[in-house]
Amino acid sequence: MELIKSNCLDNASSKSLFSVASRILDECVKEETPTYLMLEIFSYIRMAVLLGKVLNIIERKMSAQAENCRNQNNIFKSREEKFHSRIKVLETFAQGVNEENEVALRNFERMKAVKTKLEEERKVEERDMLKMKKDMG
Repeated sequence: MELIKSNCLDNASSKSLFSVASRILDECVKEETPTYLMLEIFSYIRMAVLLGKVLNIIERKMSAQAENCRNQNNIFKSREEKFHSRIKVLETFAQGVNEENEVALRNFERMKAVKTKLEEERKVEERDMLKMKKDMG
């Protein structure tokens, strides 16, 4: 009850607030009843008001936590979308690199084939030249 008297409810943890609410409810159901009906009514009214304050603060805290969770969820969704976008860019880049590699490989194979053909033609020409030199000389 010191917690309630010192007006620290706003700064109290949720666990402490639930504990205060539990103590208020415990006091309401105690078997010790005041001798005067009016005192009993005022006591219950006071406890009900205090319990209402505690529950309002708990509700406010839970609403703030829910809002924080929604904000975090939105931040995570935004980051996830950004990462998916980056992944798509990288996949597109990788696909382009693969295509460029395939083109380069085809060009290399063509150049290799041309080189082989030129070497064969040069060898044939050399043989023909040697044959002509033999025939002339």
